[in-house]
Amino acid sequence: MLRELGIDHVKVEPLAQRLGVTKGSFYWHFKDRRDLLRALPEFWARRQTDPVLAHVQSTPGGPIDKMWAILEFIAREDPDQYDNAMRAWAQFDPDVATAVAAIDDRRMATARSLFEEAGLSPADAAFRAQLWYFYDVGEHVTRDTPDTVEERLERARAAARARGRRRRRAVHARGLSPVAHDAKQENKNQRKTTNPSERSGKGQEEPTILQQADEPSDSQTKTRHKLSARRVRLRLTNKAIG
Repeated sequence: MLRELGIDHVKVEPLAQRLGVTKGSFYWHFKDRRDLLRALPEFWARRQTDPVLAHVQSTPGGPIDKMWAILEFIAREDPDQYDNAMRAWAQFDPDVATAVAAIDDRRMATARSLFEEAGLSPADAAFRAQLWYFYDVGEHVTRDTPDTVEERLERARAAARARGRRRRRAVHARGLSPVAHDAKQENKNQRKTTNPSERSGKGQEEPTILQQADEPSDSQTKTRHKLSARRVRLRLTNKAIG
């Protein structure tokens, strides 16, 4: 409803009607409309940011491989699913603007770290990350995103090829072969990550919300009723934002 009609139309009664549930069922999962609206930014993060970052972490290979994995993952998703709606809402809601800025920072931090791993200085990596991210956001805002997955993948491949050509030129300018450059970068990365806390498993990042939901634990052993309630809450937020 947020994407189709705007935030003013995300209300309890129309939402309940669209889902085929009673208003009483809605209030079982949310205190009121405001409580629902507060849940939407987190839902957006779980759907359109956490999966991408988890995919990057699980992708083998170097930074270039991970950048390509991001492009391919996004190309296979609905790229305009929620971002535009959230950004439009953020224009006049300071709390939502803060949430959107936090998501932007997480996404750009990932891109920046990959560019640094690829051998760029922190300043250059930050600049490249901004260019990449701002292009992606601008593509969605201007509705320039190709309609089909195949067209989006082809555009992503073209971008990857262009980055590959720039990388080869940069490596050649340094007087290194690509193999020697990769070996040098790998040694550099290993020196960054060989501290006792990381070897022992301490200091590692906490799992994302999505990972926590996917990995069962003793506390997640719930009754059938509680599981059903969680699914209904998810459906409510999904319909509200979509």
